[in-house]
Amino acid sequence: MATVGAVLQSRLGPDYVIEDWATLNRTAFAALNLQRLAFAVVIGLVILVAALNIVTTLMLLVTEKRRDIAILLAMGATPRTILLVFLAQGLALGLAGRCVAVCWAPPRPLSVTATT
Repeated sequence: MATVGAVLQSRLGPDYVIEDWATLNRTAFAALNLQRLAFAVVIGLVILVAALNIVTTLMLLVTEKRRDIAILLAMGATPRTILLVFLAQGLALGLAGRCVAVCWAPPRPLSVTATT
């Protein structure tokens, strides 16, 4: 199956040059790809910092609660139960951060179209 450009080129002859919109806007597409890469890197760094913040908070919490953990172990709690408590707390921290981020996100603009 021949492309539209090839059919036009064969009908118009060598006096005309046929280019598609992607070829004409190659620099714009290159800039968009670079912008997409930069955006992904920035978002990745933000997520990495947030994850490290949660891990650091949990490590600090464990060191502060060392005595309470020992009491729970003496009362018969398993290490798995204590691990699940701290995992639940980390999940709650992450979800709270996500909720705050969603609440502070700017609203999306509406698309307005004219009717005739």
